[in-house]
Amino acid sequence: MANKRLRHELVDGMRALEKIGIVGSTTMRHFDVRLLGAPPSFSARQIRQLRESFEVSQAVFAALLNVSTSTVQKWEQGQKEPTAAALRLLQVVKRHGLAVVLPENVRSAA
Repeated sequence: MANKRLRHELVDGMRALEKIGIVGSTTMRHFDVRLLGAPPSFSARQIRQLRESFEVSQAVFAALLNVSTSTVQKWEQGQKEPTAAALRLLQVVKRHGLAVVLPENVRSAA
């Protein structure tokens, strides 16, 4: 908890320095990347377990993640690795559930 607060304070401080011209945008971009860290890795089995934990088909999971069913199948078979963006999305879905990727009209009806 304190770690998270400290990170937010560091980001706010760096952004303030960027606004007054002490820190350039390149430095800020590198700072943000280092602060976030690399997205976590997911094995084929972990991806399948994540999908199954929500009790959805590969087709539904793919649609919610905005990828093809074939992509999800290849991830789960270990034939293809998710991109960094997909890994970050999988991390968010794992932490917060599928509701975060549901369309607004579906979320309000649920």
